Amino acid sequence: MSSETQKILTTDGIPLEVSLKKAEKKNKIKAFLLVAPLLLFIIITYIFPIGEMFTRSIDDRMVTNMLPKTFKAMETWDGKELPSEEVFASFLSDFKALAEKKEHGKLGQRLNKEKNGFNTILKKLWRKMKKFEEGNVKEQIMAVHKRFRDVKYWQAIKRTAPPYTAGKYLKGMDMYFDEDGKVVQVEEDRRIHRILWLRTLEVAVVVTILCFLMGYPIAHLLATLPMKYSNLLMICVLLPFWTSLLVRTASWMILLQQQGIVNDFFVWIGLVGDDSRPEMMYNKTGTYIAMTQILLPFMVLPLYSVMKTISPSLMRAGKSLGGTPFVAFWKVYFPLTIPGIGAGCLLVFILAIGYYITPALVGGASGHISIVSSVAGYRGLPAGGAYCASKAALTNYAESLYFDLKRFDVRVSVVHPGFIKTPMTDQNDFPMPMIKSPEYAANQMFKGLTQSNAFEIHFPKQFTFIMKILQIMPNWLYLKLVKKGMKLVGR
Repeated sequence: MSSETQKILTTDGIPLEVSLKKAEKKNKIKAFLLVAPLLLFIIITYIFPIGEMFTRSIDDRMVTNMLPKTFKAMETWDGKELPSEEVFASFLSDFKALAEKKEHGKLGQRLNKEKNGFNTILKKLWRKMKKFEEGNVKEQIMAVHKRFRDVKYWQAIKRTAPPYTAGKYLKGMDMYFDEDGKVVQVEEDRRIHRILWLRTLEVAVVVTILCFLMGYPIAHLLATLPMKYSNLLMICVLLPFWTSLLVRTASWMILLQQQGIVNDFFVWIGLVGDDSRPEMMYNKTGTYIAMTQILLPFMVLPLYSVMKTISPSLMRAGKSLGGTPFVAFWKVYFPLTIPGIGAGCLLVFILAIGYYITPALVGGASGHISIVSSVAGYRGLPAGGAYCASKAALTNYAESLYFDLKRFDVRVSVVHPGFIKTPMTDQNDFPMPMIKSPEYAANQMFKGLTQSNAFEIHFPKQFTFIMKILQIMPNWLYLKLVKKGMKLVGR
């Protein structure tokens, strides 16, 4: 035999190694062609839409494309004081071009998200700019509305300059970019997104734990019982899949309501009294019960598939080596089921965190109704009688609403911040007492949403005191005081 290794050839005279590589390459190509339609389907229906959605979520080129001259002029502006005449002139030029295309409304809506009140002043600018004269654009724009004299509104425009931004993701976490470009948190009474995130995670984690605690013994029973009994129980586990999700949710609504079968059973066995039935609907209790029952099969099936592969002789070997049944289970059996636990918990958690129908129907009615009484006129004030509100009628309505909705755990509150400045108030021929801005009214409404579970009607003490005096005052004296008040202010 020669020192060089002789190459093995095929019948065609090709080296065997080369022939095997060609055959392996052909098999790989065939396998890829078999899965290519599925891969193409996933890319078109899954990868592309997610990529497009992600791109749109960070894309912020809308304002940049609408105001090209403005951003060009803003490059030398430091952002501390009002911009120069050049910036105002560029802004007006861009805005006129948008108005001709009838796209100025889109600009107002976008900038209004950056700084509240932008939409209003841009509409007013659109109406007034037709009367503008040549030159001195800065003074003419600032004369349209006082907000144009506020540097914060021009800073808001400059913040939209980067073509891509993470602002939408920050808003989802109750944060935003301030004037200096730093990431800061919103005010404490406006942090609602984080509360919703934590509540969603809480429900998903609790449901996952409950499914694990109930699903583990069921899966163990299915894996250890004889086949004829195991198959019968498996049918019972899979039976809920044959029923619509909406039907199962509606069934739990019937079972868990205060006059439902579950509460009737508790009363029948003497666990609770007929007048003290527990509330299991429209709260987290009902949500946990319904979601656990619906998602339980998704925990049982992965556990069962793993437990079925574990040999019973392993437990017997653990006991024969001196371990108690619990020690043998904990040291031998349980570690082997961890892959099934991981798969089941992950599957249930992912499904629970994205659930909507069941929490919305079983636990979604709890909440808070805040009635806001805004009112540009009160007790027959001139030009206000047609739209004035009666405090007594509003209070009675809110009390009735509260008692009707109390059993559904819905809170009711009334917010009355006083007289609110509106276009109607501007038409009155007399000064409105204690007039408040719309921003103040919005803040009062938001605070009303954070009140306690008790029934509360929020009236400022000073306003309530004045209104009580006006209500008991005769009409002739009331109108006389109004006229005298108008004379005092020179109107």
